[in-house]
Formats: sequence, structure tokens, C-alpha cells
Amino acid sequence: MKRKILIFAGIALLAAGCGAQSQNNGSSQGATNNSLTNAGGGKTYTMAEVQANNSAQKCWTAINGKVYDLTSFVYSHPGGAANILKICGTDGTSAFSAKHGGQARPQNELDSLYIGDLKN
Repeated sequence: MKRKILIFAGIALLAAGCGAQSQNNGSSQGATNNSLTNAGGGKTYTMAEVQANNSAQKCWTAINGKVYDLTSFVYSHPGGAANILKICGTDGTSAFSAKHGGQARPQNELDSLYIGDLKN
């Protein structure tokens, strides 16, 4: 378990480093966007697609207009799988913000799971 956390922390740190580079590339993205905004390759998803992925075997959530695949993180979450399972297939913005708003490490971990934008 500790090894998984260390590996995930390393990925998060790598993602944070990539984010610093992408913020300096002249992009017109706003400061509130996550550092891996282009990692999803411009894919967009509907809320119905997010809702269809609502289990531990396929767990997606939308947070602040972005879609994340949390499947690989369900059983690695330091606060327990139940906290992630609650937001599978939903807009998890308020849950994530209430628990982790403004914290760099959880945001970096979330950024590493970004798959695209939520279609309006």
C-alpha cells in the first residue's frame, strides 16, 4: 500500500512539473484551469457519459467542468474508497472543493486523472 502511495505521489509530482511547463507555453487558458488541460486530447464528454461510469470498475466524475477517470484511484485514496465511490458518475465539484479546495497535492493527483472536458 505504501508503495502505491509513493508511486502515485511521484506521478503527482511529475504532473505538477509538467503543469509548470504548460503554464509558460503562452496558452490562453485561464488560471483556474488545471495544469493538464490538454492531456485529454480535446475530448469532451456529456454528463450522461459521466453518469454511465458510476462503479468501482469504471469511475468517472466531473469537477469544475472537467472529467476525470478515478478508476485507478478508488482503492488508493488515503481517505478510503467510500469517499471516491460517492462521486462516481456524478458532478463531484462540491465534494472535492469541500474536502480539498485550495490544496495542491489533491489537485495535482486529480490533474493526473484528467480525461477531457464536460460538454455543456
